[in-house]
Amino acid sequence: MAHIPIIEKSTHKTYAWLYDIENNMGWEEGNEGRALSLLKTTLHRLRDNLLLNDLAHFAAQLPTLIRGILYESWNPDHTPVKDRKKGEFLASAMYDLPESHKDIDIEEGVRAVFKTLYYRIDPMEIEKLKKVLPESIRELMP
Repeated sequence: MAHIPIIEKSTHKTYAWLYDIENNMGWEEGNEGRALSLLKTTLHRLRDNLLLNDLAHFAAQLPTLIRGILYESWNPDHTPVKDRKKGEFLASAMYDLPESHKDIDIEEGVRAVFKTLYYRIDPMEIEKLKKVLPESIRELMP
């Protein structure tokens, strides 16, 4: 089987992000599936709170595989969501977790993903995100 560098590089970066989330949660290695669930639900909630232009700029910062996760099942006609408060953000994130991962403290998990974003993407993009997100959701960011 041929090795395609862009796919291998994106896969490697994605695992690095998952390991960061594991570390931020205080988990041992081997929890990549749980970290992926947190990453996916947090990205989807974030995506649903951004206007199209802001989302495009944010998505451009992500590794290819993670960008695909961000856009998975997205319907732009339903975004941005009207109720943009921290409680609704966290409740939606918890709802989307698989049943086997419902024991995760969702606020801690979202904070772990935001911390990973903070260290993995352009700091200027983080500042742009902070400007366009409601204050109550910004509270979850480092």
